[in-house]
Amino acid sequence: MIRPAEIFKYNRLAVKNCDYPAIIGSARESDSVDGYLLQVDSTSQRKKIDEFEGEIYTITAVQVHVLQNNEPTGEIIDADVYVWDGDMEMLATDPWELETFVKERLEDWLDLFDGMEMVG
Repeated sequence: MIRPAEIFKYNRLAVKNCDYPAIIGSARESDSVDGYLLQVDSTSQRKKIDEFEGEIYTITAVQVHVLQNNEPTGEIIDADVYVWDGDMEMLATDPWELETFVKERLEDWLDLFDGMEMVG
């Protein structure tokens, strides 16, 4: 199941010369990252996602605020997020924008994974 969600006290930044973002912690409660809560069906699916994300991220427990129509539903779920654990010099100061990724790079990523299926 995939649902829109938000986490607080984090920022999402662009990684220099890469298509993917980095999420880093913030001391400010008002900082937040919106995205999607993915609830997987099996341990092997989780393992595949962990392998895809790689070792440059640390799995961190967070509380996710579920959204509906871009508004909080009041539902809060304990979840994990992949927090950047790489060289901070690799991060741009600009936020990573989903709209820019969709416009400029999504088609290439879809072609890369065409025909693949997450099973098990």
